[in-house]
Amino acid sequence: MKLKNLLMLGVLSLFAFSSCKNDASEGENEDIELVDSEREADLRMNEQRLENERNSVTARIQENQELSTFSQNMNRNQVTTSLRQDESVSTTGNSPTSTTTEAQKAAQNQENNPDPATGVRERATGNQSGTMEQTQGMVTYTIFAPSNSAYEKLPEADRNQINSNTEDNRNVNVASINYLMVEERLTEEDLKQQIQSSNGSYAIKTMQGEEITATLEGDQIVLKDGSGNQARITQTDSTASDGVVHVIDAVLKPKDPTKNAAAERMTKNSNTTSGSGTGQGTGTGS
Repeated sequence: MKLKNLLMLGVLSLFAFSSCKNDASEGENEDIELVDSEREADLRMNEQRLENERNSVTARIQENQELSTFSQNMNRNQVTTSLRQDESVSTTGNSPTSTTTEAQKAAQNQENNPDPATGVRERATGNQSGTMEQTQGMVTYTIFAPSNSAYEKLPEADRNQINSNTEDNRNVNVASINYLMVEERLTEEDLKQQIQSSNGSYAIKTMQGEEITATLEGDQIVLKDGSGNQARITQTDSTASDGVVHVIDAVLKPKDPTKNAAAERMTKNSNTTSGSGTGQGTGTGS
């Protein structure tokens, strides 16, 4: 009887050991599957980010040799960097940000808080207003990019300011770039429809905060800034994954380049989030 009990105990122990081993093996398999799934998700996200960069408004501007001056101006003031990071943010589901100030530089290296050099607005929520739209979770833009010849026509003092890296000039330069950007995809057809439905004059709200007025002369779209300077769209609908680029033949400028709605919004958002930020002015995030 004693031997029988020992045999039964041995069988039960072996069964328990086998069950524990099977459970451990199943747990390890689940962990491996989870790691593989996360790795695949990261790869897909990275591929999407690279695809967005290759087809972004930034890429379209850089590809056009007639826009090399405007492209350099964007790079100098870190606008290109910010737009690229906004593409990355869009693919991860986090909110992009706007133009930063010197007081907000420390936040630029934090995870999920990209270097915000341009005034890119946070993605739409239920209480935000404005003309921004979202396409597949991405903020979209319309950029009215002056041609090289448009910059060549500027007075020397204006060209020197654009090339200056002093903080005040960079703040003005960023505001001036934001004035040529709209947080909405507006194709040539969209613009013409808006002009016609607005009795021949369509006011476009820019990221800087002031408006550009669009009208039609025959079949050509004419843009006017707040000071009455005019530019014509000479190349239309260079489409991108995050918007559209139109080439214009003159440099339009805001009336007050010391103000930048996108930068002010960023400062407000940063102060609300951190509870301690006190940045002032427009900044460039450099």
